[in-house]
Amino acid sequence: MYKKKKGVSKKVVFAIVLVALIVVGAAYAAVFSSQKQQKQSKANVVGVKVGDFFTYDLSGQANGPVPSTISSDFSIYNDTAFYNVTVTAINGTVVTLDTNWVLQNGTSIDTPQTVDVASGILSDQNGFYALYPADMYINETVYPHVYQGVWVNGTDPTTYSSGTRNTDYYTATGLLYYSQDPTHSTQCSTYDQINFDKQTGMLTDLVSIRDYNNPVVSTEIIWSLTDTNAWAY
Repeated sequence: MYKKKKGVSKKVVFAIVLVALIVVGAAYAAVFSSQKQQKQSKANVVGVKVGDFFTYDLSGQANGPVPSTISSDFSIYNDTAFYNVTVTAINGTVVTLDTNWVLQNGTSIDTPQTVDVASGILSDQNGFYALYPADMYINETVYPHVYQGVWVNGTDPTTYSSGTRNTDYYTATGLLYYSQDPTHSTQCSTYDQINFDKQTGMLTDLVSIRDYNNPVVSTEIIWSLTDTNAWAY
């Protein structure tokens, strides 16, 4: 059984600058290119296996009423009993998932999903997405074919009942405009902090903050891993 004893700390990670001497520049560039290709190849490896499951607790909070124009059912996060993700198939870098969202009233929402960990391409754009390649390294771009300017910020040790594991993390920010408003005056600032297990690439914790200007309201959605069988191997 999964049991987290200590959360992941949030550190500021500085990029490492590599400087090559001119006299060996060409040779160094060749070696560095080879090493980078090896890292990229390794980073596209799927870390989960068929049968792995991951169960999450979901919650949401807001500093005021959340209108239906922002979210048709924001209360669903606090009405959640659990959200379960199970790996059902793997084909190359494409992972097939079965997601089961169970509410406290017994309602179950089952949704299939596929995630290509090499590109981030999803079969359901509105479904679960937070599965990444195994063994990513600091400053590596997260889903280079989908996101721009988002990379792994760092790695921290996280202690569980079964031992200590490394957790990668990144943050992503953005500004969204609502297509229903042709003046582009209705905006939403976004901030996401995503932590994921380095060995499997699966989400462990997520904080998603949205600041809206029309109406003025802020929301926060939190995902926390509560159980998994993946740590057993």
